Amino acid sequence: KQLTADFNFAWPTARIAVIGAEGAAQLIVKRFPDPNAPEVQKIKADFIEGYNTNMAVPWVAAERGFIDGVIEPHQTRLLLRKCLHLLRDKQISRVQRKHGLTPI
Repeated sequence: KQLTADFNFAWPTARIAVIGAEGAAQLIVKRFPDPNAPEVQKIKADFIEGYNTNMAVPWVAAERGFIDGVIEPHQTRLLLRKCLHLLRDKQISRVQRKHGLTPI
């Protein structure tokens, strides 16, 4: 929505996050003295599983208003048709610049 899209939907399998689970886990593991220790690798695996299960799911994004809803893949075509129908008469009004940019 921050990119001024009119509608934003996601499938249940979508992963919505600033950084992937592996990348986030690597950042956390770097803080340990021995990142290759078995207990650190267990912490990393648990973090990745929890991240993918609880944080990067589309329901969190829908709950916070970042997307309009979570839809099943088979609903995509019908929903796309409905959205285009709603937007068929949309008028785009852009704010005119007060001053142009002149090369220096």
